[in-house]
Amino acid sequence: MSSELATPGLGIVQLGLGSVGRALIEQVLAAAARYPWLQYQGLGDRSGFAWRPAGWSPAALRAVLAAKAAGRSLREQWSDLAAPEGHFVAARIDAGPAIVAPFRAACAAGGLVLVDVTAEPGSYAAVRAAREAGAHVVLCNKWALAEDQERYDALLRAGRGRLLYETTVGAALPVLSTLDTLLLSGDRVESIEAAISGTLGYVTSAIQQGTPFSVALRAAQAAGYAEPDPRDDLAGVDARRKAVILARKLGLRLNMADVQIESLVPAGLEQGPLDTFWAGLGAGDAAYAARVAAARERGAVLRFLATIDAGGARAGLREVPATSLAGSLCGTESLFVFRTRRYGDQPLAIRGRGAGAVLTAGGVLADILALDPARAAAALLEGPA
Repeated sequence: MSSELATPGLGIVQLGLGSVGRALIEQVLAAAARYPWLQYQGLGDRSGFAWRPAGWSPAALRAVLAAKAAGRSLREQWSDLAAPEGHFVAARIDAGPAIVAPFRAACAAGGLVLVDVTAEPGSYAAVRAAREAGAHVVLCNKWALAEDQERYDALLRAGRGRLLYETTVGAALPVLSTLDTLLLSGDRVESIEAAISGTLGYVTSAIQQGTPFSVALRAAQAAGYAEPDPRDDLAGVDARRKAVILARKLGLRLNMADVQIESLVPAGLEQGPLDTFWAGLGAGDAAYAARVAAARERGAVLRFLATIDAGGARAGLREVPATSLAGSLCGTESLFVFRTRRYGDQPLAIRGRGAGAVLTAGGVLADILALDPARAAAALLEGPA
C-alpha cells in the first residue's frame, strides 16, 4: 500500500477496532504486496471516526494497532496521526449519517467499501446512509441485518453498491455463500439445522467434560468467543440474529421476536450490570450439571441447536445422540445441515470452527476481495504472496 490510493483502487472505511478489526488490518497489511489496490481511508472506534482521503500508510496503520493495544482510543491518537488532508469526527457509529458525511463524496465516486466490524446495535442508519451514498458495504456486525422486516427490505434496496455479510453467520465458514449457491441453482431448501453459536458450542462442550457452566462461560469470554455482553449469547440474542439472517435468505418474512428461543441466562440475571451477572452466574452450575448427567444416562449430550424451516425459526438446548454429527462437535465448532430437494437423504453439512477474531477477519477480507473478483483471482494466479 502506498500513501496514495491505487488507481483504480478500493478504499476501505472500517468501523470497529476491536479484536476482529485489528486482525483485519493486520491481514490487509500482510497481503499488501498481493492486493496493492486495497487502501485504508477511514477508521472508527467508539471515540469517533478518522478520515484520511489520501490513505493511511502501513506505518500509520501499525501505529494505530500499537496504540489500541496500549489502550489509547483513536481520538487520543489523532494529534499524533493527523495529516493535513485528514480530519476527525467525534461521533460513534450510532450517529448514523454524521459518520458517513466525511466520505459521502468518495462513496458517490465509487470504489469505496464501508466495513462494519463493530458489535454496535445502532449501526443501521450509518450502514444505510453509506449504501444510499453509493458505497459497497461488508458487514460482520449482524444488527443492521436483524432490523424489522421493513427496515431490512429498505436496506437491501438502498444504493447501487454490493452488500456482503458472510461472516455474520458461522464466522469464516462458507454458510451464506453455500446457501446462495443452492438457491441460485434452483434447489429448494426445506430446512436448516445448525449449531449456530460458536460460544455456546464451546460452553456446552466444556460442561460435558465436567467444567462448571460459569467457568466455561468465563473461559469463552477470555478467549474472545463471546459477545461483549455474554447474555447476548446465553439469551439467544446472537442466535436470533443469525436465525433471522438465514430465514430471510429462504424467503421467510419474520423478525427477531418471531424466533422461539430457550434462554440460558439464570433467572434474575437477565438485566443489570455485568459485574452482578458474573457474580451470580455460578448459582446455575448445579442445574446444568444435572442436565448433563441426565443426558449422559440416555447416551446423549447437550447442544444448543437452531432449526429454520417453513414453520419459522427456533433454537434451544437439546439432547442429541453422542454419536451423531452434532453430538461429536467440539469447542467452538459450528455445524450447518441443509436438507434440500437435491440433498434429501444425505443432507449437505458444513462444519468447522465458528468463532475467533483471526478467522472472522479472514472472512471479512474475503468479502472485501469479492468486490473485485477478477483482480483478486488474477493475484492468486501469480502464486503465493
